[in-house]
Amino acid sequence: MPMLLIASVIVPVALVHRYLHPYAPSNLLLARWRRRRSRRIHDAAVLIALGFAAIALAHAVHLVVLSGAPRWLYVVVMLLAWDGMKFAGFGVVTAMRVMVSALVGDVRVRGASAGASGRVAH
Repeated sequence: MPMLLIASVIVPVALVHRYLHPYAPSNLLLARWRRRRSRRIHDAAVLIALGFAAIALAHAVHLVVLSGAPRWLYVVVMLLAWDGMKFAGFGVVTAMRVMVSALVGDVRVRGASAGASGRVAH
């Protein structure tokens, strides 16, 4: 019986997630950032700042709801908080990748231009 209850909740949530994932604006923005070949520390700083701004906005909307606004705005609070954590987390990961590639050297760029002989073209 509990499995039926769990399946009746998980299946619709999974279907909604599968439908909304490619169309959500924050997912589109992060996918665009992921596709960029050159990542800079500036990009990571922008993502972290955007994440903190979204979390601050979520807090502001929460205070508005506490002062008497409609309760459906809690959906906006949750969405802003989730996107803020997602942007900040992606910014931290981007910063770590930039630092690692600066320390180790960007192997993908050097390896991509190597010919069949393995030498790097200049």
